[in-house]
Amino acid sequence: MKSPKIVEELKPFFEPNAVAIIGATNKKGKVGNVIFENFKRNKEQGIFKGNIYPVNPKLNEIEGYRVYNSVKELPDDTDLAVIAIPAPFVPNTMREIAEKGIKAVIIITGG
Repeated sequence: MKSPKIVEELKPFFEPNAVAIIGATNKKGKVGNVIFENFKRNKEQGIFKGNIYPVNPKLNEIEGYRVYNSVKELPDDTDLAVIAIPAPFVPNTMREIAEKGIKAVIIITGG
């Protein structure tokens, strides 16, 4: 029997209200673009029901989506962050995520 508390705590991973894609980019083939495109396609197909918030300080828009300059700017409904940035930037980003109160994080990085 599954514990209701555990199921509820894992909900941001499996049924997030909104996902922040940190390192989202319009450069085809880059990890941040592949992740963004997958979420976008899943939203268009009705598989993903949440909001998608790309984060990249160098962009204003990706394929019609507003791009946030930092984690601090994200809407409060963000409960999952996918990090696709170089490793040296991850610790500070994790601090910002914690301060924002985002409950779940997936880190995909290198370097």
